[in-house]
Amino acid sequence: MKWLQVILSVAIAGCMGAPTATGDPGPSEVAAAGSSAAGPQGAPGEPDEGTDGDAQPRSPSVGGLLLGGCTREVDGADCRGAADELVRYRSLGDDGEMQAVVGPQAAIMLVFLVRAAGIEPGDPEQPASTDNPALELVLRDTAGTEIARYRGRSAFVPSDDPDMLEVSSSVFLVIDGKLDQVSGNDLIVEGYLEDRSGERRDGQVSIAVAEW
Repeated sequence: MKWLQVILSVAIAGCMGAPTATGDPGPSEVAAAGSSAAGPQGAPGEPDEGTDGDAQPRSPSVGGLLLGGCTREVDGADCRGAADELVRYRSLGDDGEMQAVVGPQAAIMLVFLVRAAGIEPGDPEQPASTDNPALELVLRDTAGTEIARYRGRSAFVPSDDPDMLEVSSSVFLVIDGKLDQVSGNDLIVEGYLEDRSGERRDGQVSIAVAEW
């Protein structure tokens, strides 16, 4: 019987080994919390460690990514994120003033257009293709705390600037439940892009969101 007790003790110890770490949510879960679609793991601008919403170390800046507002061609109003909208890039200038809008699915969001040069544009007819550049936008307060995130695949098309390509559809940061952090506040938007060849671009803009 003694040998049986030894075997049972070993078996029980194996079942009660080190607990599986639960930790913070992974990159895809963090992305989903602040966007309509979470992109691939390892997308550009992904924090080197941790996903607690605070500023994290990132790759050295290379620049070349322009983050702009989005207006509708029909009336010049802010974009609403609808798939059939005809849109126009709006430079955010020095003040970066933006207005939160209610999107087609009743989500409150900030809508952006993004420009870059010297990248492989991907295919706008295949919006989910892995040949399209990986794009990430992160909204932070001035202390560096993350408020919202978009991460996904976005194709680029020619723009009215012959030197720049423009994202083929508007990109939005959903801020439902976070209006108190956004409305009337100065914020920072960071952008990161990597095309299929590994070419990278990044950029940053300060914005002032109008009172909701």
